[in-house]
Amino acid sequence: MSRRATGRLAIAGVGVAVLAGAIQVLLGAGTDRATQVTIATFLALSPAPMLLAPALARAVAVRRSRGLGVRAWGSAALVRAARVDLLVLDKAGTVTTGALRVVSVDPLDQADDRNLRWFAGALCHALPTPVGRAVSRLAAGGRSTEVEEVPGIGVVGSVDRHPVRVGAPAWLELPAPPSIGHVLGVEVDGRPFGTITVEDTLRADAAHDVRGLHRLDLQTVLVSDDTPARTEAAARAAGVGRWHGELDGAAQAAQVRDLRQYGRSVAVVAPYRVDGPLTVADLAVCDSWPGPPPPYGVALEDLDVARLGPVIAHARRAIARARHGTLVGSIGAALTGIAAASGALDLPVSVGLATANLALVAGAVLRPGGAVRSATPV
Repeated sequence: MSRRATGRLAIAGVGVAVLAGAIQVLLGAGTDRATQVTIATFLALSPAPMLLAPALARAVAVRRSRGLGVRAWGSAALVRAARVDLLVLDKAGTVTTGALRVVSVDPLDQADDRNLRWFAGALCHALPTPVGRAVSRLAAGGRSTEVEEVPGIGVVGSVDRHPVRVGAPAWLELPAPPSIGHVLGVEVDGRPFGTITVEDTLRADAAHDVRGLHRLDLQTVLVSDDTPARTEAAARAAGVGRWHGELDGAAQAAQVRDLRQYGRSVAVVAPYRVDGPLTVADLAVCDSWPGPPPPYGVALEDLDVARLGPVIAHARRAIARARHGTLVGSIGAALTGIAAASGALDLPVSVGLATANLALVAGAVLRPGGAVRSATPV
């Protein structure tokens, strides 16, 4: 319940209580009796039950959500999460692990297979990129010197005094095998050794988890600054029906704005970027906020798509319980208020019934809940 609605309800309660007392005076009751009726009516019509329901539901939801991997909720995020009907997923970290892996090592001469892995892996220890980290796992770090990254092309340096280049096959005049992955050529001592292919690591249960989102009536869109082909491959493997590749942070933000203009309630699940789509989402889900999440933000331990369905369902249950608790409290307050205003309740009974109403509200909020499918209109 909003502050404005709560304020209006409190003012209305005071007005009804004063009116009830005035009626008692007009009916000839004494001042003491009129005062008792006024106080009893005001207590019965107190907005406390309607305030308790959302506050208790939020407190319980925040505490229980820690087991789902939620580190923190923004002040408005729980309500927004219950409204979400579309998820925009960044490819890195959601349906994929965010780490790349070597899927193929293809030497020109099989005798060079070991050296191909060793020299490429050793040099790439000095390359702080996802591709570099994937290739570096092929070998322990050798003695790399004079390492220089060639932006957009590769890296060059010396490993144990052998000149090595790792990068685009065309840079090394090597034929590239057909692949949607990252294909790197390797040259040692001026001689081409072969190629290494690196691809995304799809999360093992990504397709199952995306189907779970769809069962909650959540639509999904995959976005990435990677190539359209690699973005499409990840989307198809995970069962995401729509995808957009080669989008930087600003372009992804524009996509989210367009979706919101069509009336969608959009959650963005992505790493933090200053100019990224998180800033324009209805709900922003991130694992790398530079500080506490904003009012519309959620901080997760990681962006694994497996976390999203349970978190959204949890928020929907919490809001549904808050609405149910508010309804119970409103009905209880109305019935008690009518009885108190008519003079049928003395002050102690009115206090007891108001307290019982609070207990009923707490019970309605804390009751065990079942499955929640569709978005909750709040």
